[in-house]
Amino acid sequence: MSAGIRKLADVFQQKIVDFTSEPVIMEVGEVLTVSDGVVRVSGLDTLMSGECVRFECGAVGMALNLNPETTDVVVFEKADDIREGERVYATGQMNTIPVGMSLLGRI
Repeated sequence: MSAGIRKLADVFQQKIVDFTSEPVIMEVGEVLTVSDGVVRVSGLDTLMSGECVRFECGAVGMALNLNPETTDVVVFEKADDIREGERVYATGQMNTIPVGMSLLGRI
């Protein structure tokens, strides 16, 4: 085995030895209904109004109405790809709009 390959194998071996797995805690809900770009979801108990959510199909939306058992989410893109029973994930990030001189006078 050449020195370059041996060195690369040693680097990979060290990475494997040093690997530590840390759990990722995510809040996961389920899509109940889809209608005209508004999706009703359940299971996201700690969701905040205005928080962004990501759907299993890759679509992104924002939580609006926080009901005791469900939440209504307005979908920004790919609304046609969302299906009932699909998983939806809380992101923990609020919806934001970048502000700068180019936005001045446009609101």
